[in-house]
Amino acid sequence: MIDEERLSPDSRFAVSSRNGNQEPNLSVLTNLYLPLIGTNAFSLYMLLFSIAREDKHQFKAHSFYELQSTLSLSLSDIGTAQRKLEGVDLLATFKNNDGAYRFAIQLPLSSAEFLQTDLLTTLLLGRVGDATFNQLISRIDQPRNDFEQMDNISASLLDVFTVTKAAIQNPPEKSD
Repeated sequence: MIDEERLSPDSRFAVSSRNGNQEPNLSVLTNLYLPLIGTNAFSLYMLLFSIAREDKHQFKAHSFYELQSTLSLSLSDIGTAQRKLEGVDLLATFKNNDGAYRFAIQLPLSSAEFLQTDLLTTLLLGRVGDATFNQLISRIDQPRNDFEQMDNISASLLDVFTVTKAAIQNPPEKSD
């Protein structure tokens, strides 16, 4: 948790993603998480994710003023948004000995994982009501095709491309 009493626009933070270069599922974020966390937390999440990607997922120092000015939020609003993101496991916050914060962005759960989490589902239903809950679920649930009853007639790699026996027996060496 951010110590809002000691936090100033000059306070420093760095951010990285715990999931490397994977992108968050925006459909899940907007339909399932947004009603729970609100627009400030959603905006903070997207900004922190963007910073992590721009920083190539290395810890580079930024000031809280950057967050304040970009999001038009007070330090208190940023702290509230940060706590909401932590509460739904989209963000982990750390503080090192020199007082700098480290944010670790986490990808959202898949829609199936979210809906199997009783607490999240109950919170969402309580927040939006039955009708909106069903609308949100219908937006993210993609119809599943039942492929088990069908024959897979897709071409294989070797059906499409010609590879000599010599190439298979002597593959090129990989450089590090």
